[in-house]
Amino acid sequence: MSAQAAWTKDSIVLSSCGDSVKDLRPRLSSMQSAPSLHGEFLADPDELCDDRCGAHPHRYSHHQSLKATSPSERGRIYADEAFRLLHPKLVIPSLETVQACLLLGQFLGGEGEYRTKHIYVGIARLHAEVIRLWEIPHDLPIVDREERRRTWLTVRISYQWSATDMGTGPIAVPCSQLSLPCVDDLSFHTGAAASLQEGICPTGPQYGLWCQMAGTLETFDKVASLLRQLSQSDGISFTTYCSEAPLLAQQLRQWANNLPKNLQYSTSNLQSLSKLGLGRTFLAMHIGYHHFYQMLYFPFLNFSVAPGSEHLALGSSFFRDGALECKNSANAVSEIVQTASTKKDCELLCHLYAHITVVSSCVHLHTLLLSEDSKELEMARERLLVNFRYLMILKAYWPAVDRSVSTMASISALLC
Repeated sequence: MSAQAAWTKDSIVLSSCGDSVKDLRPRLSSMQSAPSLHGEFLADPDELCDDRCGAHPHRYSHHQSLKATSPSERGRIYADEAFRLLHPKLVIPSLETVQACLLLGQFLGGEGEYRTKHIYVGIARLHAEVIRLWEIPHDLPIVDREERRRTWLTVRISYQWSATDMGTGPIAVPCSQLSLPCVDDLSFHTGAAASLQEGICPTGPQYGLWCQMAGTLETFDKVASLLRQLSQSDGISFTTYCSEAPLLAQQLRQWANNLPKNLQYSTSNLQSLSKLGLGRTFLAMHIGYHHFYQMLYFPFLNFSVAPGSEHLALGSSFFRDGALECKNSANAVSEIVQTASTKKDCELLCHLYAHITVVSSCVHLHTLLLSEDSKELEMARERLLVNFRYLMILKAYWPAVDRSVSTMASISALLC
């Protein structure tokens, strides 16, 4: 669930979250019966999992029976039935209701119903707190213990992204090293349940991408909070922002530098991980990192130091370097979405990536409007077009992306 993570199979933390729904449990595909397209759904509320999941994977299916239905419309029939099955259980918290609320919340986000999404993500958090999802009973099988960890991580990611959407600060939630994913991602998705092993250590499992992504959550929360305070009339001054931003940037750099070598961003690592079925998660992890960076330094793009300004002591290079950091991260986002658009098994199809791409596009647009460097202008134009093409891919699946595509189309027509 990405988030938003994320990081959501495709995401981030951040996000991510939508496509990473498939990461919640290795048994998901075997649990999912295919409800009839004509409305013959399972009537037993205990089969809630079947319909709550159908709203997502059928969106991407190439099955002949779905060809007549637009991908952006396929989820509604399953989601409506999942809502019906869930409502009687809204006061009966369980792992299943947590997962259902998260999945339906991401569906609503993709439909552009952000307020309702926030409600369902909030219910998921409340249910998780009631059943103390972060506590991992020792008497459970390993696959069930890991399922609790990954669902709890998804709650944290989804709630942080949703709170940011609403312009509010997320409520602190319990977290410990023991509640982080500790089963190797490769084993969790391809191995037999009986053969899974837990590996709790400072660096996490060999292919512990979700464990690594969890390490950025606190910094993401601080970046979002700092930007929110800067935007408020009674919030912090830009001087305060300038003193805090480099500290958060250092935390992000430290996270990236501490990644195991096989998880650091490189073409060879992407090639290796995509062959193992982890290409999407790898890209999701890194696009989230660069998004936090581009957001953190976004306020530096159009700032100049006037004579006599209180910011003069920082020097013009301080702001110039911050703007360059923002542009470099926006460039990295474009590089990743281009890879996701062209490389098999590396697709990032969650609607949350549209937001990340739009922020990157705004940075490129700033360059097109204000730069006088011909090479920089050409590169910005190319990256803006890459982002636009990627948004067009997402638009086919998610109604919420339509507004972003319309805006980008207008920009492209004027400047490209």
